[in-house]
Amino acid sequence: MAGYPDTNLQPSQPEQDHVGAWIEQRIVTTQSGDYAEGDIDKRTSIVYSAPREAPLPAFQVPYQAIPLVGRTEALAELEALLSADAAVALSSAVAGMAGVGKTLLAATFARQHQAAFPGGIFWLNMEQPDQIAGQVAACAGPGGLDLLEFPALAFADRIARVQAAWNSPLRRLLVFDNLEDPALLERWQPTGGGTQVLITTRRDAWSRQVRRLRLPVLPRPQSIELLLGARSADLDVPFAALLADSAEHDAASEICDLLGDLPLALAIAAALLRLSPSITLQHLCAQIAADPLFTDQADTMDLREALREAGLPTGRALGVVATFAISYRQLQADSEVDASALRMLHAAAYCASAPIPQLMLWWVAGFDSTTEIGRAKGDAATRRLRALGFIASPALDSLGTITLHRLLAAFVRRQSHPQDLLGVTVAVACSFTHSMQEAGQIKLSMELVPHIETLLTAQTRTLGAEHPDTLSTTHNLANALSRQGDYAAARARYEAVLTVQTRTLGAEHPATLSTTHNLANALEGMGRWHAATSLRVQVFNAYEQRIRTEPLQSLKILTALNHNLGSRGYQRATRQRLKAWRTHLPDGMWRSAVQVNLFVTRTRAVLTAVLLGWIASSLAGYTGYGPLLSVVVVLIAMLSYWFRWALIALFGLASVALIALLSSGLPAPWPQLYSVLAALLGAMLVPYGAPAFAWLLSVTKLRILAQPIQRRIAQLQQRILTWSQAAAAQDDQPAQDD
Repeated sequence: MAGYPDTNLQPSQPEQDHVGAWIEQRIVTTQSGDYAEGDIDKRTSIVYSAPREAPLPAFQVPYQAIPLVGRTEALAELEALLSADAAVALSSAVAGMAGVGKTLLAATFARQHQAAFPGGIFWLNMEQPDQIAGQVAACAGPGGLDLLEFPALAFADRIARVQAAWNSPLRRLLVFDNLEDPALLERWQPTGGGTQVLITTRRDAWSRQVRRLRLPVLPRPQSIELLLGARSADLDVPFAALLADSAEHDAASEICDLLGDLPLALAIAAALLRLSPSITLQHLCAQIAADPLFTDQADTMDLREALREAGLPTGRALGVVATFAISYRQLQADSEVDASALRMLHAAAYCASAPIPQLMLWWVAGFDSTTEIGRAKGDAATRRLRALGFIASPALDSLGTITLHRLLAAFVRRQSHPQDLLGVTVAVACSFTHSMQEAGQIKLSMELVPHIETLLTAQTRTLGAEHPDTLSTTHNLANALSRQGDYAAARARYEAVLTVQTRTLGAEHPATLSTTHNLANALEGMGRWHAATSLRVQVFNAYEQRIRTEPLQSLKILTALNHNLGSRGYQRATRQRLKAWRTHLPDGMWRSAVQVNLFVTRTRAVLTAVLLGWIASSLAGYTGYGPLLSVVVVLIAMLSYWFRWALIALFGLASVALIALLSSGLPAPWPQLYSVLAALLGAMLVPYGAPAFAWLLSVTKLRILAQPIQRRIAQLQQRILTWSQAAAAQDDQPAQDD
């Protein structure tokens, strides 16, 4: 949570939604009408019955607008600043101040002035620089620009399309939340157009082009109003009535003093007052002042240092920490609801300071969201956290998510919790991201990557960079990035894992070979087919010895290598490998699969030779060497079945024949010039054409047509694997009985 908790939620109030609705039933407006977000990336299977309409402007503000106390003047000043063209930096008067409500102010402004930005409002969390590109790319999808071709666009093309939109004349608002590095502003801010940039930051020093609005802590009257506002509404009594007793008034003022008038801490204290209606302000004040964390009776150096790094000034730390601790101790581990809430809270503290899918945290707590009991337990635990003020209510367009302020996260991470929780959270986050990708939820899966990155950082700090669990998480993160089309980022992570695995496990260990195989996939996605070939050959050679023990994985490796070689014209080498492997396999399903693959490869080579030979033979009619050229073409077509150079020559001759037909009416020397160019381009189609076409498929709308086929193939492969495992289990059963 980047603002401060919502204290207006009753503890018994039901949750606003169920996560199933967030995944399967959340409605967004697309270019072709209203559809469930789960169908956005499957538009080829949708029959559009409604007329095509323009999408609604993007609105990516992830935080709910709750009543702001004492910020009317700041909102008015912000409106005046954003009427100009320069970026506006929101920073607090005390350098490094956190929890003062900068993000909440920006979110409130965005919601109040949504109509003033017809091009939409885009929100980026700038806290972790290496995660910004993924957020920008996600802006091209549902909930952002909502480009129809979003699933087909490569990662870099998504970023380019978004930046082009931000530089267009249409008025937009771009919020850079938690931006501390001026270089990031230089890198990502639009260079022109109608987009306004709004920054929230703890940094006070900015260039002259960035005009600052310094946000102080609340004045004392407004602090007291925030502290008692919820209780006043619950009791339905005038605000002044709660302060009629001078002792209570003094206690309220002292609480605000202890908490440094910091809105985040005041909201937590307000939640405590609401949770215990009988507690007096004097009692709460005494609790804070007598807390061991406040009186420094406990060793709090590590905790205070963590909060200071998160942006909390040292002079205000003790009172804020004591308030956090009092609220945290309300959660009792011997209560089933509280134990689940604690597990969810600690899991959220390990994640990034961005909206977290509620369902993911339910999985960490062990709730089955597909059952009524599981959903009820998940709702109860979530309500408990909201009642204590730890998490805020999500915005209407971010239902099913949970946010935790970085100061609260820093505090929670320093509290004792089960040792296995980090590992469980990592496993759930990776599994949840994979399930989103399998369901076609590209944008949602991209929003989960920052959480995996943050969890990986925590795992590296706890276990070490070369621990097997850390390497597994890095590998899973690379897989997620690769599926999203960010091949460059995936490659860097695969290579980091491969370096460690090769040194510690050996080059032929199954884990090392798996990473090598996936690295080759990423290189092919980047167009580095030649570099991928050496890796595929390395994996292929290792699996030659395992073909009988691991037939399915071996065939997967062989298919990948053959695709690489065949795409670059090495047809003979492809057939030779298939024939060699066929002899090593016993009769049965696996040998039949290789036989079918070999038949398809041979047929494709023959048909290619016949088709290109027929096209090239028409060239005989345009020259004076008709019979001789026909014989040469037939000979080259026959040799192309075995030799790559002949295939290259045949492509060149066929291209010349087509150009000769099209340019027959042109004056010299244009037909001859076009023929030379056609020969060169046609010849290049063999070593570079298929990889180039594969790259084009990844950046055009044609990829949309390929996705259902790819999913079908993946499903078929999974069924074959399941069937083979079941068959193997049946074969082993008699032996066990004997």
